[in-house]
Amino acid sequence: MAGKQTRVPRKEFFRRADLLLHRLRYDRVKLLNEIPWQPYNPDYQPRRDWLTVAALLPCALLGRYVLERLILKPFFAKFSERGRKSPRLASKMAENCFYALFYICSLCAGLYVYRSENWRVSFFDGACISAFWELYPPISTVFRLYYLSELCYYISSVIFLLTHDTKRKDFTEMVVHHLATISLITLSYMWGWMRLGLVILMLHDAGDILLYTAKVVHYLGLWPSNIVLFVCFAIVFYITRLFLFPRIILSVSTEPWIEVTREPLANRIWVAYWGFYIVQLIGFALFLNILLYLHCFWFTLILKMMYREVLHPGNAKYSKGDIRSDDEAE
Repeated sequence: MAGKQTRVPRKEFFRRADLLLHRLRYDRVKLLNEIPWQPYNPDYQPRRDWLTVAALLPCALLGRYVLERLILKPFFAKFSERGRKSPRLASKMAENCFYALFYICSLCAGLYVYRSENWRVSFFDGACISAFWELYPPISTVFRLYYLSELCYYISSVIFLLTHDTKRKDFTEMVVHHLATISLITLSYMWGWMRLGLVILMLHDAGDILLYTAKVVHYLGLWPSNIVLFVCFAIVFYITRLFLFPRIILSVSTEPWIEVTREPLANRIWVAYWGFYIVQLIGFALFLNILLYLHCFWFTLILKMMYREVLHPGNAKYSKGDIRSDDEAE
Protein backbone atom coordinates (compact mmCIF):
# COMPACT_ATOMS: atom_id res chain seq x y z
CA MET A 1 0.00 0.00 0.00
CA ALA A 2 2.78 2.37 0.94
CA GLY A 3 4.59 1.48 -2.31
CA LYS A 4 1.57 2.50 -4.42
CA GLN A 5 1.30 5.82 -2.59
CA THR A 6 4.93 6.65 -3.40
CA ARG A 7 4.62 5.68 -7.09
CA VAL A 8 1.51 7.70 -7.91
CA PRO A 9 3.04 11.18 -7.38
CA ARG A 10 6.06 10.16 -9.44
CA LYS A 11 3.88 9.02 -12.36
CA GLU A 12 1.83 12.18 -12.10
CA PHE A 13 5.00 14.26 -12.16
CA PHE A 14 6.27 12.64 -15.36
CA ARG A 15 2.83 12.87 -16.97
CA ARG A 16 2.67 16.59 -16.29
CA ALA A 17 6.25 17.06 -17.43
CA ASP A 18 5.49 15.27 -20.71
CA LEU A 19 2.39 17.41 -21.29
CA LEU A 20 4.37 20.51 -20.47
CA LEU A 21 7.12 19.64 -22.97
CA HIS A 22 4.58 19.06 -25.73
CA ARG A 23 2.83 22.30 -24.91
CA LEU A 24 6.10 24.22 -24.77
CA ARG A 25 7.16 22.82 -28.15
CA TYR A 26 3.87 23.84 -29.73
CA ASP A 27 3.77 27.25 -28.07
CA ARG A 28 7.44 27.93 -28.79
CA VAL A 29 7.09 27.38 -32.54
CA LYS A 30 4.10 29.69 -32.56
CA LEU A 31 5.64 32.36 -30.34
CA LEU A 32 9.01 32.50 -32.10
CA ASN A 33 7.20 34.10 -35.03
CA GLU A 34 5.39 36.59 -32.81
CA ILE A 35 7.89 37.75 -30.16
CA PRO A 36 11.09 39.67 -30.98
CA TRP A 37 14.33 38.50 -29.39
CA GLN A 38 14.94 40.56 -26.24
CA PRO A 39 17.75 39.02 -24.16
CA TYR A 40 18.42 42.04 -21.95
CA ASN A 41 16.55 44.37 -19.67
CA PRO A 42 15.14 47.21 -21.86
CA ASP A 43 16.36 49.69 -19.22
CA TYR A 44 19.89 48.38 -19.70
CA GLN A 45 21.76 50.80 -21.96
CA PRO A 46 25.40 49.65 -22.18
CA ARG A 47 26.91 52.95 -23.23
CA ARG A 48 25.13 55.04 -20.62
CA ASP A 49 25.47 52.52 -17.79
CA TRP A 50 29.13 51.67 -18.29
CA LEU A 51 29.98 55.37 -18.61
CA THR A 52 28.25 55.82 -15.26
CA VAL A 53 30.34 53.01 -13.75
CA ALA A 54 33.50 54.51 -15.26
CA ALA A 55 32.64 57.86 -13.67
CA LEU A 56 31.71 56.43 -10.26
CA LEU A 57 34.66 54.04 -9.89
CA PRO A 58 37.38 56.73 -9.50
CA CYS A 59 35.11 58.48 -6.97
CA ALA A 60 34.79 55.23 -5.01
CA LEU A 61 38.56 54.66 -5.02
CA LEU A 62 39.40 58.24 -4.09
CA GLY A 63 36.65 58.46 -1.48
CA ARG A 64 37.82 55.32 0.25
CA TYR A 65 41.46 56.39 0.19
CA VAL A 66 40.66 59.79 1.69
CA LEU A 67 38.31 58.45 4.36
CA GLU A 68 40.39 55.44 5.36
CA ARG A 69 43.97 56.66 4.96
CA LEU A 70 43.71 60.41 5.56
CA ILE A 71 40.91 60.60 8.14
CA LEU A 72 40.29 57.34 9.99
CA LYS A 73 43.88 56.12 10.29
CA PRO A 74 45.20 59.39 11.80
CA PHE A 75 42.15 59.45 14.08
CA PHE A 76 42.86 55.98 15.51
CA ALA A 77 46.59 56.65 15.64
CA LYS A 78 45.96 59.72 17.78
CA PHE A 79 43.01 58.80 19.99
CA SER A 80 43.45 55.03 20.43
CA GLU A 81 46.08 53.79 22.87
CA ARG A 82 46.65 50.65 20.81
CA GLY A 83 46.73 52.67 17.61
CA ARG A 84 49.43 54.96 19.00
CA LYS A 85 51.61 51.97 19.84
CA SER A 86 51.11 50.13 16.55
CA PRO A 87 50.64 51.97 13.22
CA ARG A 88 49.72 48.64 11.62
CA LEU A 89 46.92 48.19 14.13
CA ALA A 90 45.73 51.74 13.43
CA SER A 91 45.56 50.79 9.74
CA LYS A 92 43.43 47.76 10.58
CA MET A 93 41.10 49.86 12.71
CA ALA A 94 40.70 52.37 9.89
CA GLU A 95 40.14 49.65 7.30
CA ASN A 96 37.43 47.89 9.29
CA CYS A 97 35.82 51.15 10.37
CA PHE A 98 35.50 52.12 6.71
CA TYR A 99 33.82 48.80 5.92
CA ALA A 100 31.41 49.22 8.84
CA LEU A 101 30.48 52.75 7.75
CA PHE A 102 30.02 51.71 4.14
CA TYR A 103 27.75 48.76 4.94
CA ILE A 104 25.65 50.94 7.24
CA CYS A 105 25.16 53.41 4.38
CA SER A 106 24.61 50.57 1.90
CA LEU A 107 21.93 48.91 4.03
CA CYS A 108 20.15 52.24 4.61
CA ALA A 109 20.23 52.96 0.86
CA GLY A 110 18.98 49.45 0.07
CA LEU A 111 16.10 49.77 2.54
CA TYR A 112 15.19 53.17 1.08
CA VAL A 113 15.10 51.73 -2.43
CA TYR A 114 13.12 48.70 -1.26
CA ARG A 115 10.54 50.84 0.56
CA SER A 116 10.12 53.07 -2.49
CA GLU A 117 9.32 50.07 -4.73
CA ASN A 118 5.80 48.71 -5.31
CA TRP A 119 6.71 45.06 -4.67
CA ARG A 120 7.46 43.05 -1.56
CA VAL A 121 9.11 39.72 -0.81
CA SER A 122 8.06 37.25 1.88
CA PHE A 123 10.29 34.31 2.70
CA PHE A 124 7.80 32.54 4.95
CA ASP A 125 4.34 32.48 3.35
CA GLY A 126 5.05 29.33 1.33
CA ALA A 127 4.25 30.98 -2.00
CA CYS A 128 6.61 31.78 -4.84
CA ILE A 129 8.76 34.86 -4.53
CA SER A 130 6.96 35.99 -7.66
CA ALA A 131 8.17 39.59 -7.47
CA PHE A 132 11.62 38.34 -8.43
CA TRP A 133 10.39 36.92 -11.71
CA GLU A 134 8.28 39.70 -13.17
CA LEU A 135 10.03 39.99 -16.50
CA TYR A 136 11.96 43.22 -17.01
CA PRO A 137 10.19 45.46 -14.48
CA PRO A 138 10.70 49.23 -14.85
CA ILE A 139 13.68 50.48 -12.86
CA SER A 140 13.70 53.86 -11.13
CA THR A 141 16.67 56.22 -11.38
CA VAL A 142 17.39 55.83 -7.66
CA PHE A 143 17.38 52.04 -7.99
CA ARG A 144 19.74 52.21 -10.97
CA LEU A 145 22.19 54.53 -9.20
CA TYR A 146 22.14 52.34 -6.08
CA TYR A 147 22.86 49.24 -8.12
CA LEU A 148 25.67 50.77 -10.17
CA SER A 149 27.18 52.24 -7.00
CA GLU A 150 27.25 48.79 -5.42
CA LEU A 151 29.00 47.46 -8.52
CA CYS A 152 31.62 50.22 -8.27
CA TYR A 153 32.14 49.50 -4.59
CA TYR A 154 32.87 45.81 -5.15
CA ILE A 155 35.21 46.57 -8.05
CA SER A 156 37.07 49.08 -5.87
CA SER A 157 37.13 46.53 -3.03
CA VAL A 158 38.89 44.00 -5.26
CA ILE A 159 41.47 46.65 -6.19
CA PHE A 160 42.10 47.54 -2.54
CA LEU A 161 42.07 43.88 -1.54
CA LEU A 162 44.85 43.14 -4.01
CA THR A 163 46.91 46.23 -3.21
CA HIS A 164 46.31 47.82 0.22
CA ASP A 165 44.11 45.69 2.48
CA THR A 166 45.54 43.49 5.21
CA LYS A 167 46.26 40.02 3.85
CA ARG A 168 44.38 37.43 5.89
CA LYS A 169 44.07 33.67 5.86
CA ASP A 170 40.88 33.87 3.81
CA PHE A 171 42.38 36.21 1.19
CA THR A 172 41.63 33.81 -1.68
CA GLU A 173 38.07 33.25 -0.48
CA MET A 174 37.49 37.01 -0.26
CA VAL A 175 38.75 37.54 -3.81
CA VAL A 176 36.47 34.75 -5.08
CA HIS A 177 33.56 36.20 -3.10
CA HIS A 178 34.02 39.69 -4.54
CA LEU A 179 34.45 38.42 -8.11
CA ALA A 180 31.31 36.27 -7.79
CA THR A 181 29.42 39.26 -6.37
CA ILE A 182 30.58 41.50 -9.23
CA SER A 183 29.41 38.85 -11.71
CA LEU A 184 26.02 38.54 -10.02
CA ILE A 185 25.47 42.31 -9.88
CA THR A 186 26.45 42.73 -13.53
CA LEU A 187 24.38 39.82 -14.83
CA SER A 188 21.33 40.63 -12.74
CA TYR A 189 21.44 44.22 -14.00
CA MET A 190 21.75 43.14 -17.63
CA TRP A 191 19.03 40.51 -17.34
CA GLY A 192 16.54 42.56 -15.31
CA TRP A 193 16.88 40.63 -12.03
CA MET A 194 17.73 43.67 -9.94
CA ARG A 195 15.01 42.93 -7.40
CA LEU A 196 16.70 39.64 -6.63
CA GLY A 197 20.07 41.40 -6.39
CA LEU A 198 18.70 44.08 -4.05
CA VAL A 199 17.45 41.51 -1.55
CA ILE A 200 20.74 39.57 -1.68
CA LEU A 201 22.79 42.74 -1.10
CA MET A 202 20.67 43.74 1.90
CA LEU A 203 21.00 40.27 3.43
CA HIS A 204 24.78 40.52 3.17
CA ASP A 205 24.95 44.09 4.47
CA ALA A 206 23.12 43.23 7.70
CA GLY A 207 25.79 40.80 8.86
CA ASP A 208 28.75 42.79 7.57
CA ILE A 209 27.83 45.81 9.70
CA LEU A 210 28.12 43.74 12.88
CA LEU A 211 31.23 41.92 11.66
CA TYR A 212 33.33 45.00 10.97
CA THR A 213 32.02 46.87 14.01
CA ALA A 214 32.99 43.90 16.17
CA LYS A 215 36.44 43.88 14.58
CA VAL A 216 37.01 47.57 15.34
CA VAL A 217 35.91 47.04 18.94
CA HIS A 218 38.14 43.95 19.08
CA TYR A 219 41.20 45.90 17.93
CA LEU A 220 40.42 48.63 20.46
CA GLY A 221 40.61 45.96 23.18
CA LEU A 222 37.09 46.56 24.49
CA TRP A 223 36.34 43.18 26.01
CA PRO A 224 33.65 41.81 26.44
CA SER A 225 31.84 44.24 24.10
CA ASN A 226 33.62 42.68 21.13
CA ILE A 227 32.34 39.24 22.12
CA VAL A 228 28.76 40.49 22.48
CA LEU A 229 28.92 42.06 19.03
CA PHE A 230 30.52 38.95 17.61
CA VAL A 231 27.77 36.70 18.99
CA CYS A 232 25.14 39.04 17.50
CA PHE A 233 27.00 38.89 14.21
CA ALA A 234 27.09 35.07 14.30
CA ILE A 235 23.32 34.93 14.84
CA VAL A 236 22.58 37.43 12.06
CA PHE A 237 25.07 35.68 9.75
CA TYR A 238 23.34 32.34 10.25
CA ILE A 239 19.84 33.77 9.70
CA THR A 240 20.65 35.87 6.63
CA ARG A 241 23.27 33.76 4.85
CA LEU A 242 22.53 30.17 5.86
CA PHE A 243 18.75 30.34 6.28
CA LEU A 244 17.29 33.09 4.06
CA PHE A 245 19.96 33.06 1.36
CA PRO A 246 19.42 29.34 0.51
CA ARG A 247 15.73 30.19 0.12
CA ILE A 248 16.75 32.58 -2.66
CA ILE A 249 18.84 29.85 -4.30
CA LEU A 250 15.80 27.57 -4.16
CA SER A 251 13.75 30.33 -5.77
CA VAL A 252 16.26 30.75 -8.59
CA SER A 253 16.43 27.00 -9.16
CA THR A 254 12.72 26.18 -9.16
CA GLU A 255 10.27 29.05 -9.12
CA PRO A 256 10.72 30.46 -12.64
CA TRP A 257 9.63 27.07 -13.97
CA ILE A 258 6.66 27.01 -11.61
CA GLU A 259 5.58 30.41 -12.90
CA VAL A 260 5.93 29.25 -16.52
CA THR A 261 4.01 26.00 -16.00
CA ARG A 262 1.14 27.86 -14.37
CA GLU A 263 0.56 30.24 -17.26
CA PRO A 264 2.76 29.43 -20.28
CA LEU A 265 1.09 32.00 -22.53
CA ALA A 266 1.43 34.68 -19.86
CA ASN A 267 5.19 34.02 -19.89
CA ARG A 268 5.52 34.17 -23.65
CA ILE A 269 9.16 35.28 -23.78
CA TRP A 270 10.21 32.51 -21.39
CA VAL A 271 8.42 29.92 -23.50
CA ALA A 272 9.79 31.23 -26.79
CA TYR A 273 13.41 31.47 -25.66
CA TRP A 274 13.58 28.91 -22.87
CA GLY A 275 17.06 27.71 -23.91
CA PHE A 276 18.56 31.14 -23.21
CA TYR A 277 16.83 31.37 -19.83
CA ILE A 278 18.03 27.92 -18.80
CA VAL A 279 21.61 29.10 -19.35
CA GLN A 280 20.80 32.26 -17.38
CA LEU A 281 19.41 30.39 -14.42
CA ILE A 282 22.19 27.80 -14.34
CA GLY A 283 24.85 30.51 -14.44
CA PHE A 284 23.13 32.58 -11.77
CA ALA A 285 22.58 29.56 -9.53
CA LEU A 286 26.25 28.61 -9.94
CA PHE A 287 27.47 31.97 -8.63
CA LEU A 288 24.94 31.89 -5.80
CA ASN A 289 26.13 28.44 -4.75
CA ILE A 290 29.73 29.69 -4.76
CA LEU A 291 28.65 32.35 -2.28
CA LEU A 292 26.80 29.75 -0.21
CA TYR A 293 29.91 27.57 -0.05
CA LEU A 294 31.93 30.55 1.16
CA HIS A 295 29.26 31.32 3.77
CA CYS A 296 29.56 27.77 5.09
CA PHE A 297 33.35 28.07 5.17
CA TRP A 298 33.23 31.34 7.11
CA PHE A 299 30.60 30.00 9.50
CA THR A 300 32.96 27.18 10.48
CA LEU A 301 35.54 29.85 11.38
CA ILE A 302 32.89 31.72 13.35
CA LEU A 303 32.03 28.61 15.36
CA LYS A 304 35.72 27.91 15.92
CA MET A 305 36.26 31.43 17.20
CA MET A 306 33.26 31.21 19.53
CA TYR A 307 34.46 27.87 20.91
CA ARG A 308 37.93 29.29 21.48
CA GLU A 309 36.55 32.34 23.27
CA VAL A 310 34.42 30.17 25.54
CA LEU A 311 37.50 28.17 26.56
CA HIS A 312 39.74 31.24 26.98
CA PRO A 313 37.53 34.29 27.58
CA GLY A 314 39.46 37.55 27.40
CA ASN A 315 42.82 35.78 27.17
CA ALA A 316 45.18 38.03 25.23
CA LYS A 317 46.95 35.05 23.74
CA TYR A 318 43.72 34.05 22.03
CA SER A 319 42.46 37.56 21.27
CA LYS A 320 44.97 38.57 18.63
CA GLY A 321 43.26 36.85 15.77
CA ASP A 322 40.97 38.41 13.25
CA ILE A 323 37.46 37.24 13.94
CA ARG A 324 36.85 36.69 10.25
CA SER A 325 39.99 34.78 9.37
CA ASP A 326 40.59 33.14 12.73
CA ASP A 327 44.29 33.65 13.41
CA GLU A 328 45.66 36.57 11.46
CA ALA A 329 49.15 37.46 12.63
CA GLU A 330 49.72 40.82 14.32
